[in-house]
Amino acid sequence: MKIFRNIKPLRVLIYEEIVRNIKKGIFKKGDKLPNEIELSKMLKVSRASLREALLLLEEDGYLINKRGIGRTIAENNKKTFTLLAPNVEPIKVLTSKGLDLKSRVIYEQKPSLFIANKLKSKRKVRVMVIEQDILFKDKVVGYILNIVPLSIISEINSRVYDQPVYELISRKVNLSSINVEFKATAAGKSYGSKLGTKPSTPVLLVEETFYSEIKKPVLYLRNYLLTEKINLRVNIPINIIENGVI
Repeated sequence: MKIFRNIKPLRVLIYEEIVRNIKKGIFKKGDKLPNEIELSKMLKVSRASLREALLLLEEDGYLINKRGIGRTIAENNKKTFTLLAPNVEPIKVLTSKGLDLKSRVIYEQKPSLFIANKLKSKRKVRVMVIEQDILFKDKVVGYILNIVPLSIISEINSRVYDQPVYELISRKVNLSSINVEFKATAAGKSYGSKLGTKPSTPVLLVEETFYSEIKKPVLYLRNYLLTEKINLRVNIPINIIENGVI
C-alpha cells in the first residue's frame, strides 16, 4: 500500500486508508493493528504522520489503545458523523455530507456592536437574522445563526429556504472571498437550549464571513457543531475559548 499526496493533509490520507482497510476486512475488528514501524512501512509514510492519523482514529472510535497490548480494531465504532475537511468552506462540507438544513426562525433587528463590526456597517443599518438547524437523520447536530444586511436580503425578495443562505445571496451578489475561524468552546445556556443539550456541552464554533467583489461583508454566520455528533477536521489551529460563547 502507498499513500499518494493531494490537497489533503497526509494524516487525513492515512486515516482514510486505514478506515478503508478496516471496512474491506484487511484489518479485522478485534484484531491487533500492526505496530507503528510495520504500518509505516506498509503505507510508506513517516511514523510522525502515522501517529497523528492513529490518534484521530482513536478519537473517532476506530482503534482502542491499551497499555501493554497496543492498538486493536474496535468492535463497534462510535456513532458520530465524521467530516475530514482540510481548509474548505465548512457549510459546503456539511451540506454535501448528507446533513440537512431546516429554517428555525427569521426576524429583523438592529445589530449589536459586535455584529455591526463584523459586517463593517453602522448599528442603525438593520439586519435579517436567519436561524437554522443542522439535521442528521432528523436529529439536531448543529445550529447556524446567519446575519445579513437587510438591503442584501431585500434584493433576493427575502426568500429563505432550507438551504445555505450564502447560496441565496450569491444569486444576486458575486461572492469573492470568505474568512473562516474555528474555535472550540462550550454551548452556553442560550445555544445549549437551541441544540437541546447542556450549557457545558463541547461544541465547535465555526465563524464565516462572506465578502462581495468590492470586499464588503454581505453575510456573517456562526455554526455551532456538536462535537459528540460531528467531528470536523481542519488543517488550521483551533483557538480555545474557556468561558463559553463570545
